[in-house]
Amino acid sequence: MSRIPDVVRYATSYDPAIKEIARDALKAATARSAEYESVGVVDMTGKMAVSSVPTDDNTDLKFRQYFITPSTTSQPYISDPSYSVITNKPALFFSAAVFGPTGKVVGVVRSRLNLTAIWSIVEADADSVGVGAHSFLLDDYGIRLAVSETKGHRDQAESLIYRPTSWSSTRCRRSRARSIR
Repeated sequence: MSRIPDVVRYATSYDPAIKEIARDALKAATARSAEYESVGVVDMTGKMAVSSVPTDDNTDLKFRQYFITPSTTSQPYISDPSYSVITNKPALFFSAAVFGPTGKVVGVVRSRLNLTAIWSIVEADADSVGVGAHSFLLDDYGIRLAVSETKGHRDQAESLIYRPTSWSSTRCRRSRARSIR
């Protein structure tokens, strides 16, 4: 998305006259999948200059790693699941530098995706090894990113995810107990 001509044109000039043209291009990009919540151009000060969701405009994102990495290293960035400062809901963030005609970074395109597809995969795995079995996706620290219990109860997801699993805590205690003996 960082190479869409209307997006590059806007990020090179931040001309208000072409802002809505860039917004239309971003809206078209988000229409490709229901998981895309928004796509926007962050200017070099860290402010959302234009987004597919107009209420995202002018949000200060300079402290977010998805802005820092592409703007300073020119490298794309993919986040771990985290809470959006805009929606206050879990999301994944993808970002890439926008390069101007001279090859200089002139902005960052940031995509915010919800976790619906990931949750659907985990929810579909419920009872896969027997009735009453639960499925979950953990990060490297044993924190739940998705759980099968959200099936039909997505409104309760936030009370079920981003918490350590008792399994990992028990496993860690047992592991430490064995190493002490």
